Amino acid sequence: NFGVSDATVLVTGTSNEATGLFAKDNSHLTANNLFINVDGGTTNNYGLVMMYGSDADVANAVVNVNGGAGENTGIGVYGSAFNADNVNITVSGGTGINTGLDLTPGTTTEQKGSATIGGGNITADGGYMASGIYSTLTDATVNGDLTVTAQNATAANYAVTSMGGNLTFNGTANLNASGAASAAVAAQSHTDMQTNQKTAANVTFAGDVNINASSDSTAYAAFADGEGTAIDFQKSLTAAGDNNVISASGGAAVKVNSSGTGTVKYNGSTLQDDGSTIEMSLNNAESVWNLTDTSSLTSLTHANNALLDMTADG
Repeated sequence: NFGVSDATVLVTGTSNEATGLFAKDNSHLTANNLFINVDGGTTNNYGLVMMYGSDADVANAVVNVNGGAGENTGIGVYGSAFNADNVNITVSGGTGINTGLDLTPGTTTEQKGSATIGGGNITADGGYMASGIYSTLTDATVNGDLTVTAQNATAANYAVTSMGGNLTFNGTANLNASGAASAAVAAQSHTDMQTNQKTAANVTFAGDVNINASSDSTAYAAFADGEGTAIDFQKSLTAAGDNNVISASGGAAVKVNSSGTGTVKYNGSTLQDDGSTIEMSLNNAESVWNLTDTSSLTSLTHANNALLDMTADG
């Protein structure tokens, strides 16, 4: 157990693995200002790692990790609880998997883990795969405004990913994803390899969402897959990049402006398969959907002089 007012952790060198701060076995961490900089692990680099029932309460966490050829993680929460008023996480460089905030259960059901964040900025830049937030069977809540960026990775760039976890964003979410196979938000059911049990993922945006997604192939504004999995944009959604795609498959659902109180500015198309649903509400004169390709959805509410522009679709 340790508590500090202001702490700076600097790790440099040429070892195989470098870790800034490691808390395990029910450890307790409290800090006002926590600054961690990790640069030097040739394979794996970690800023803050929490394992096996540990917990942290931090007012302000600034974590910078310069990646290697393996796993590079800003903050890893594994079967633990992480609470922060503000985070500023940057993971960049290297050729491996760069993840800003990684959330994964522990070895028992009692160690599911959780995260609560006030707001801030999370960036994953470069490497083979870049993920801003990646949650596996772990719940997280963001209560304030948060910007999440995943960019410049050679294989995939996902700003927010949930694999069987429940993620809730109560403030404004700014999601940026650019490069190969980009997605601003992806939700997919998780399959237990031993029991074959499937756990649905849910991502809820109670505040406004601004998406900037671009890719040489498909740029997903939202991708939901798996029975019971859902992405719910409850209020305003702006996705003005080129050729965005909102996709639902495998029995999943995507809702856009589900409260009916927001403004939608969407440039792109929608795609769903049998058994999946996409619902969109365009309900004011400021709302516009520039349709860029053939689209299918379950329901479209179009009212109060909202614009549905099919010019780009021919």
